[in-house]
Amino acid sequence: EVPRTNLRPMAGAASAQAPAVQASTATRSPTSKPAAGGGSDWAAVENERRRLAEGFRSGFHQHGTVLLQGLSSEALNGKRGTLVSFDSQTLRWQVALEGELGTKAIRPANLVPQAVS
Repeated sequence: EVPRTNLRPMAGAASAQAPAVQASTATRSPTSKPAAGGGSDWAAVENERRRLAEGFRSGFHQHGTVLLQGLSSEALNGKRGTLVSFDSQTLRWQVALEGELGTKAIRPANLVPQAVS
């Protein structure tokens, strides 16, 4: 069992609860189980990441044409590309750029969808 002093507080946990938790863990034996409801907030973080991923995907579709803008690499600004796939881990689109520039991972904020002509 990991000592509670080695754990960081959960997001949204009240700081006033910290002394009470420390006091209760000091009297517990090493073989006793933690109280119910002491789980992590991993599921909430994962759900928020998925919600953000869906938001970043909206307005774009695979194989759509986009224009790059607002990039720190000035040479790529104004270039056109085709959306290859969306990476929900990094929240970026893989964009196949025109010419010999290859494929780049670009944030949706730096992409402008272009109408098919």
